[in-house]
Amino acid sequence: VCSSTWLKFCMDVHRYVVFCLLIFGVSLPVIALFICVSLCISVGACLGTDCTNVNVLPSLSAAVSDEQPQRSIWLTFLFTSSAVRLIFLRTVWDIYLHIFQKCLKTDLSSVIRFQFTVAILEVISLNLMGLFPSARLYGKHAPDS
Repeated sequence: VCSSTWLKFCMDVHRYVVFCLLIFGVSLPVIALFICVSLCISVGACLGTDCTNVNVLPSLSAAVSDEQPQRSIWLTFLFTSSAVRLIFLRTVWDIYLHIFQKCLKTDLSSVIRFQFTVAILEVISLNLMGLFPSARLYGKHAPDS
């Protein structure tokens, strides 16, 4: 027999776990960026330019392009983040609907639907950009052999 206190406790634990997973998931690209930029700076390979200038900080594309282990770290963190965001998409959708209907006393489902469509397009675009870096597609950007 389930008591209401036990059920409430289980729901609270579930919410906490989902919240932690979501925060972890959306933080992964930022963490990967810091790791990749740090590795890039420590090696110094991605700070040079075609002209005589030397960059203090590398661009994102230089930090995660074809250098290993940066590329593997970036793709692993990016795909994991995308999976977490897509797995919990419906949960976050329900949370948004509940919060906005409770606080604003109005139906904003069309606005939320638009925001989620943009978020899904962002995830897909970011994954495609991660899979196909400019250094592989354009000889002009490729490092000299």
